[in-house]
This record gives sequence, C-alpha cells and structure tokens, in this order.
Amino acid sequence: MAGGQGSPASRVRYKVDITEFPYSASIFEVEEDTGRVLTRVNLNEEPSTIFKLAIIAYDDGEPMRFNTTVVDITVLQPSVIPRFTQEEYRPSPVSESAPIGTEVVTVTAAAINQTIVYSIIAGNDGGVFKINNRTGVITTNKTLDYESVKDYEVRIQADSLLFFRSNLRVPSRSINLSSLFFLMTKTGSLLCAAMWDANPCFNITLVYG
Repeated sequence: MAGGQGSPASRVRYKVDITEFPYSASIFEVEEDTGRVLTRVNLNEEPSTIFKLAIIAYDDGEPMRFNTTVVDITVLQPSVIPRFTQEEYRPSPVSESAPIGTEVVTVTAAAINQTIVYSIIAGNDGGVFKINNRTGVITTNKTLDYESVKDYEVRIQADSLLFFRSNLRVPSRSINLSSLFFLMTKTGSLLCAAMWDANPCFNITLVYG
C-alpha cells in the first residue's frame, strides 16, 4: 500500500468482508476512514460470546492493494461497560471572556473493577476544549468566540475494555449574554448539552454512537 503522500495509493480504507463471517457482518460494521469497528444493532448475545469479523484494508492505487485480517469481538458483562453515573450536569455559567482552563463540566462514568479513561475523539477542531483523561474534567483550551463559532460538537469517549461514546455540543454565546452549559447523560442512550442566556435557550441532544 505504499505511495506518495496524497496519492491514491496512500489512502487506506476499510470494509467488512461480508462473505467470510456473514452473521458477524450483519451486526458489526467498520468505519471506512478510521477502521473503528462499531455495532450495527443492540447485542442480545450472552456474555463471553465471541464473534469473528473479517476486515479488509485497501487502497485506491493501480493496481489496488489490499490485506485482510480477522478480529475477535467478545461480548462483555454489562458491569464492565462504562456507564455515565448522572443524568444531568449543571456547571456554573461560562462566557466567551472566560480564561483558558475554565472548567466546563466533569463527565463521570463507572464500570465495576475497571479503570475508566476519558478522551475527546472527534469534533474538537482547533483544540478548543480538553479533557482530563483520568478525572473526566472538561476545560476550555482556548477562548470561546461567539462571532466565529456559534456552537461546538465534540465526541467524548469513556473507555474501559469496551469503549462507550457520546457527543457533546457546546454552544458559545456573546460576552454580553449570561451563559450556562448543561451536559446531560443517560445510560446507554444520550448525552445533552445546552447553554442558556437572556434570549431563547439552545438545547442540543447528543446521541451515543
């Protein structure tokens, strides 16, 4: 798959081989650009069930080159999957004049006998926010600028043995408006964020991927 940077042969993409393990291919998918394996449906299998999934990595070169690998996917006990512990978080107001390092919210997830690691995995273009990967504290990493960006949508991940994702959309408001962040979570369903001011509120629903 060698090729110069920017050439067709340098772009690696991924897909599921639907012929190798058809049942696994019906309940799992792979992101074409990242190679992340995701569930297509809610799993009803017993814990410790192991699925085999064949994934093909290929390029756009001429001739196209590819390679196939088999991934083992184990269904875990629900207790080891990270779950957010509160349905709603209500931090103090944050305005666009807040200094860098201002705490926005603390996201908390838990799993029995598991160490949780938090990360922002998508949507944080420009690094406006950062998260403490051990404590789940989300802080501003740059000043918020309402004039240039009205809201931010960030994907957050709580990871033990099996990762658990959510989106976080944070609107920025003008300095002359009293603003308030809301981050809401529900186990296995959604995570919300909103900012309130003297004008109509902005509520955005965030869905687990």
